[in-house]
Amino acid sequence: MSHTYAFAGGGTLGPVTPLLAVIEEIKKQDPESRFIWFGTPNGPERALVEDQGCTFYDLPVARLPRYLSLELLLAPWRVGSGFWRAKEILQREKVDLVGMAGGFTGVPVVVAATVLGIPTWVHQPDVLPLLSNRLVAKLATWFTVSFEKTKSLFKVPSECVGNPVRAGITQGNKKRAEKRFELSGDKKTLLVFGGGGGALWINERIKEALSKLCPKYNVIHVTGLNQTAKMEKIEGYFVQDLLNEEEMADAWSISDVAVIRGGMGSLTEMSSTGTIGIIVPLPGSQTINAKIFAEAKEALLFDQKKDSGESFIALILSVLENPAKYKSEQQNKSHVLQTDSASKIAKKLKGLIKNTPTP
Repeated sequence: MSHTYAFAGGGTLGPVTPLLAVIEEIKKQDPESRFIWFGTPNGPERALVEDQGCTFYDLPVARLPRYLSLELLLAPWRVGSGFWRAKEILQREKVDLVGMAGGFTGVPVVVAATVLGIPTWVHQPDVLPLLSNRLVAKLATWFTVSFEKTKSLFKVPSECVGNPVRAGITQGNKKRAEKRFELSGDKKTLLVFGGGGGALWINERIKEALSKLCPKYNVIHVTGLNQTAKMEKIEGYFVQDLLNEEEMADAWSISDVAVIRGGMGSLTEMSSTGTIGIIVPLPGSQTINAKIFAEAKEALLFDQKKDSGESFIALILSVLENPAKYKSEQQNKSHVLQTDSASKIAKKLKGLIKNTPTP
């Protein structure tokens, strides 16, 4: 018997990529399953989820800023509008299960599913609780976290499952990458990825340093949406706003060092591929995430507020000059994040559907 799954998330790729990993595994276990996705009108997620065969529906974005603003005043209307739209679609599509991994896009979907008696899975990727997940944690049929230390921060039963990575991310091909990105196989490669929305500070520092980087090294620069026009076209420098799964896998396969933000999507891919990471986190939850990996010697941490752009480039050049040194320092590291849990999660979700009484 085929089932219909609905997943929700967007705006950034952090709440998206772990769900895509699970979708891939559900397809293997239940090939006749159908998938729908609730996302944002203008986020970077649409192309990725449609590439997985999901029917995409956008919902009004209802964030809850912690200060008085027009966005806060409009939030109740947007949540209500999102709830009624999600409820109608869930009923029409005859959805059997709803899943989210943070982000306010998923809140009205989980609420609507609960009203309809549809089982729900809520996953907490970051170390610190997301406000969106706090709002729906008690409604979740199954609540999971990436890190053991996060369990005590929620007042609901939870299970630590790590943060699943898409299987294809670890199956890149270095030779294919050389051809795809027009890179020299004789040079070390730097991957720069600031997330689906991009990272302006990182993008600008890399642009300024291309003359120092490209004569000696390859650079693959994933800028985020609508930022490639600002970048130069020079030999040894491949620039694109976003990469699909196969392209991203190839980028990881050829890269010796990666510069990333502290979002869990990027950290999960870094950890699963064993790439040396230089993490430039945003303040707040990203910094807490990054410190976990830095303390375990799985990555290096750079604070853009305390250090200069010159020291940032100097660090990149230092690691690129001798990546073997940093690799050797990581040999005895203890992995702080499980990334191969998609199969386990997919089986659990199928079980939740079977254990739900038919209305």
